[in-house]
Amino acid sequence: MKISILIPTYNGAKTIGETIRSILPQSHSDFEIIIEDNASTDGTGAVVARVADPRIRYFCNATNLGVARNMMEGAKRCTGEILYLFGSDDILGRDALKRVDAGFREHPDVGAMTTARYGFKGKIEPANVMYDPPDFDHDTRVTIESDPMLIERILGNVGQISGMAFRLDMMKTGFFCNEWSGHIHPFFAILREHPVLFLKDYNVILRTESSFARDRRSPIYRQSPTHAWIEMVEMVLAGPRYDRVRGSLINKLACKYQGLVQIAIFGDFRFLLRELWLFVKYRPSNMLSPRFWFYSLVTIILPRGALYRIVEWYKNQISIPALLKIDRKIEYDFAEDY
Repeated sequence: MKISILIPTYNGAKTIGETIRSILPQSHSDFEIIIEDNASTDGTGAVVARVADPRIRYFCNATNLGVARNMMEGAKRCTGEILYLFGSDDILGRDALKRVDAGFREHPDVGAMTTARYGFKGKIEPANVMYDPPDFDHDTRVTIESDPMLIERILGNVGQISGMAFRLDMMKTGFFCNEWSGHIHPFFAILREHPVLFLKDYNVILRTESSFARDRRSPIYRQSPTHAWIEMVEMVLAGPRYDRVRGSLINKLACKYQGLVQIAIFGDFRFLLRELWLFVKYRPSNMLSPRFWFYSLVTIILPRGALYRIVEWYKNQISIPALLKIDRKIEYDFAEDY
């Protein structure tokens, strides 16, 4: 199967070269790389131009179209059977495309795919976050009739674009114009009608420090992440047939208390208050939850800088050392520098 790797980017000059170098040595060689540049101003195009490989196709928008519309433009240019989304700052694991190809061939009714990942900050190792698969021994088929807790695992995994794969002849819904959930919209539209596959292998390494959600200059929090995700669920899973799974997902989304910390650090205070209100609106029982009140009071009372230092201390002293004890490394290769 030919795989079209779509890399949407904006000002990715510092990282996109390493990303491309992790893709080129893939054992499954029937692929193209579509780089959709959202009007970068940092020389991203010049970095891409230094790579002499005919499988790379670079396009640059005249103006910034926003995240979702940029992905839509890139999707139109794909000529493969499979669309594979990948961030311009992430690393593709060894044999990742081979596993994607094998998964779709072995499961011809599967319309989309996601994968286990881990994240890093600074050096590729050690990991500072892990997105584990539901089953460490086997790939997991998921349908809209599956246990809602399994579908919740899918929802918790696909927040990152890297490693999401779509069978284009089953992708009837495009990327939605939403900064938070636009890439998830077509995935859940496929899940509504077809099985999806959660690969057990760790195929993607995420560079966490370059996320727009962790940039004080980014306008991304002008739109509520909670409302965006719940709106997507309500749109894609409308109707009485999906009442059970829709209610389960909305309840899960209105319990993502850790997200309040990120908004408190990188967003405006008014956005934090808005998110707290939405948590209560969509899940009134939050008013009786000690965890909700803990996160609410901590994010409201603590200054941004103090909260950031506490989070970093927790990661460096507790979270990352715990992850070091888990042997789930991803093997990866880099093409020669250019």
